[in-house]
This record gives sequence, structure tokens and C-alpha cells, in this order.
Amino acid sequence: MNKQIILICQGRSGSTTLMRILNLNEGCNICGENWNMVGNILDAYESLKKTVKQPGFTSEYNNSSYPSWYNVFDFEEMRESIRQLIIKMYKGNSHKIWGFKEIRFGLDASYEEFETQLDNFKDLFPDTKFLFLYREDIEAQLLSGWWAENSEESRLVLENQLEYFRCYNSVNPIHSYLLSMEDMIMLSENFSCMFTFLDLGYDIDKIRSVLDNKLDYEGNKS
Repeated sequence: MNKQIILICQGRSGSTTLMRILNLNEGCNICGENWNMVGNILDAYESLKKTVKQPGFTSEYNNSSYPSWYNVFDFEEMRESIRQLIIKMYKGNSHKIWGFKEIRFGLDASYEEFETQLDNFKDLFPDTKFLFLYREDIEAQLLSGWWAENSEESRLVLENQLEYFRCYNSVNPIHSYLLSMEDMIMLSENFSCMFTFLDLGYDIDKIRSVLDNKLDYEGNKS
């Protein structure tokens, strides 16, 4: 068994709590954010794919008859290098279930760019499951954290990001799942069904212990 679970979340929607809940499963390592590092890697991967399609591209270093305007590399070798970089960041030596959470996917991008990033991750890791986490109570969300700095602009960003989540989920139901913060807090049927979707164990007592021990920004229990 080797699974990749990517939490694509709205900021201040309970992403850390969801990460902690999933990590209750043995052999599971879902990590926190790395300033959209993986998003940048996926953009680089997309550039490599575009480069290979250019008329001046060659994978032959000794081809002197035509200048390589677009660099020289073996695409499959580069693809595997990118895979291994991501694996080393998150999987480690013993984890069979691994991934990360990120709140920056879909914030400053078109839906096409958002979709391309996720599709590229799925291209690298075909068994990936994406969890889309949002918050139904947007009014409370707009009072939380950085969203409160400009609530009017924040509302548009959150509504747009949620629409991206819904669109991608509708087209990719096998690889994605839509969940609200309220589902998680209320231990709803949609929340319990998520574990079936991920093929993970559902221990309600352990989950409640996580929900009862909230963390602040610094990781301290509140």
C-alpha cells in the first residue's frame, strides 16, 4: 500500500485539525505547508512538458547539426527526479500514506492553472486523492486571521477558490472529495464517508480527542 493524500484547503478552515486526524492512522505522514513549494515544482514540471513539445528540443547532447534552443534533457529522467524530490520531502523511509496540506492552491491563479497543477500531481502520482476543505460559515472565516484585513476582497477570493474546488471535484470524483469544516466538527456522515473514500480507519474516540485539543498558530494547545 502506498497512498498520496493532498489536503487542498481554504485558510482558517481547520486544515491543521484535519491533518492531525488523518495522521492518527498508522504509517500516515501528512505534513504542513511549505510556502507552496510543491506548487512551484508542479509549475516547473509543466514547463518541462511544454519544452519537450517545442520544435527545437532535442534529448541528444551530441546533436551538433541543430542548436538546442530549449535546453537538452531526458524528459523521463527529469520526471522521475521530480517524483523523487517530492517523495523525499514527504514520504520518508517508513510511511506508506503520505502527503501535505496547502492553502495556496487556487488563490492567485485561473481555474485552468489550478486544474493543471493538480492534474500534473496526479500525472506524477496516479493514485493521489485530493481532499478539498472549505468553511461553510464564511462570515466567521472573514473575521479570522489575515482574511479580516480586507473582508470584501477576501470574500471574493474564498468564493472563487471554493468554486475551483467544486469544479475540479465534479470532473474528478474518483480522485477528489469535498469536505466542510462543519462536517468535521459535527462528525457528519460526509466526514465519516471521507474515510471510506480514503480507505483509512475511522476511530471516533481518537478523532474526538483531536477535536477537543485545538492548536494555535504556534502549535500550542489552547
